[in-house]
Amino acid sequence: MLSSTAPGCRLALLASFGLLVACGGRQTTPDPPPDAPDTSVDEAETTAETTPAVAPSDIWFDEAHAAVGRGDCVGALVGLDEVIATAPWRADALLDRSVCHLVVGDPAGALEDARALIALTPDDPIAQYQLGASLVAAGAPGEADDVLVPLLDDPTMGRDVRLRVAEARLALLDADGADDVLQALDDDPDALTLRAVAAEVRQTVPEAVALYEAALSIDSDHLAALRNLGLLLLANDAPDEARALLERFLEHAPDDALDRPMIEGHLGLDATVAP
Repeated sequence: MLSSTAPGCRLALLASFGLLVACGGRQTTPDPPPDAPDTSVDEAETTAETTPAVAPSDIWFDEAHAAVGRGDCVGALVGLDEVIATAPWRADALLDRSVCHLVVGDPAGALEDARALIALTPDDPIAQYQLGASLVAAGAPGEADDVLVPLLDDPTMGRDVRLRVAEARLALLDADGADDVLQALDDDPDALTLRAVAAEVRQTVPEAVALYEAALSIDSDHLAALRNLGLLLLANDAPDEARALLERFLEHAPDDALDRPMIEGHLGLDATVAP
């Protein structure tokens, strides 16, 4: 089974709601298929004093994976392209590249890699999760819900599955369905932010404000809550409070955050589009 940790990078997954989710981490290296070229070292050519040869794809993957851990997905994609061109059976590289495509705002690329990953490891829950997350980002929330819901009962999967299911249901404007799946995450700022979005879908503004404020009471720099609450207050005649929240968002958001130009526009600043 592929394994995943969360090195702490965050990405905008849904353009419509701008929800932020944790991205994945280290995965194990799969065995190549039987017809893959042999990159092993002949035993007869090795001695106790020599170090076994390392396949170039292993070197490229380790460097690219380290870049993913640093949050440098733009740099990682170059190395991951090399790995997959040389060893297309490497599920670990496909998973990292799919995650990075999401980070840089390329849901179509993420979905293509996630489908290739599922073809290699169809029963692996991490692969299924990545397919579901990519489907949400690519604008196929109904299909994503079908993929992700069975993972809710998998004890090896964590909170992120519930967050992705909620995002899929919010994209379908199923606010009650999103709330249902989030009930188990009482004090989670991501879950509270999603529940606030559900309240916005129901057009219950006071409830949405209270939930965003609850998220910010746990994590005062939660980017999605700062941005969403700021925009909500801006639309409801509270410009001073809105400006303070949106300025905090700009202070803490990465320079290449997908929503930075839009927020700068709302504040009357010169929007800077990341290269």
